[in-house]
Amino acid sequence: MTIDEVTSKAVMVGLLYSILKSKECFFGSGLANFV
Repeated sequence: MTIDEVTSKAVMVGLLYSILKSKECFFGSGLANFV
């Protein structure tokens, strides 16, 4: 793999991770408010 491929993969993983984290926080606060 070239460095560009590794970089693009790392960026994609980082974006997915941050999206999952923000969803987690959103659902967590939503559940806390609901309860």
